[in-house]
Amino acid sequence: MTEESQPTMPEEEIKEFGLSLAEGYLEHRGYQVSRCGSWSCDCEEPLLVAEDNGQAVLVSIRACLGPDAAAIPQLELAPEDFAAMRRACLLYAADHEDVSSVRHDAISIAIVGERHARLRHLVGAWTWEEVED
Repeated sequence: MTEESQPTMPEEEIKEFGLSLAEGYLEHRGYQVSRCGSWSCDCEEPLLVAEDNGQAVLVSIRACLGPDAAAIPQLELAPEDFAAMRRACLLYAADHEDVSSVRHDAISIAIVGERHARLRHLVGAWTWEEVED
């Protein structure tokens, strides 16, 4: 890939590359990150599980190929996206009794060249917290 030519990749490779970029970004920001492993919520988008200052964080990743270096990743969330985030958070909390709060972040990545990508991170798109009576 050169910056003059449009990058091309199979969709599965784009998803995996996006996951790797997001994982590195989050670790650089101090998150403890793991791939979902044995836990799954049947999400359509790739998902990372992380911890940020003691809080469980689910992170959905959207990756695409951008046409040029000026590409800005789109991070538009529809009502059904928020419903899916809510479902994922509640399922995670139900499966992990030691968790008192979980939030869902969203990351969008535009891959614009061989070693060039742009990333947007929406922190706390949806949050669940146990309230004590």
